Amino acid sequence: MPPTPARQTPRARYTVEQARRELYALIDEFRKLSEPSASLLDRAVEIGPRRQGGAWLVPEADAQAALARIEELEDELEDIGIGLLVQERLARGELDEDLPLEELARQFGGERLL
Repeated sequence: MPPTPARQTPRARYTVEQARRELYALIDEFRKLSEPSASLLDRAVEIGPRRQGGAWLVPEADAQAALARIEELEDELEDIGIGLLVQERLARGELDEDLPLEELARQFGGERLL
């Protein structure tokens, strides 16, 4: 079985009671942030009973940036998959080598590659 990656934790841990007391201050702090941090965890606060986790509170700017990065990575992965599929089909002689690139991209759903 492959090793489990190390568990990452946010910058701070709060009990539920602490988070309840600090919630408005945390939200006010997070609302002032317009630029995302380098990592989703840089400004995140972990909340849970006896500081044992259960939820993370993150600034919207950081969450939006993380979602955008996930979308980018999904697109890259799809592009790599399309490239590997084309390479495999070319190796088996299943693609017309004279096929225009635009048509090839349309066939594999990769119009954004053009």
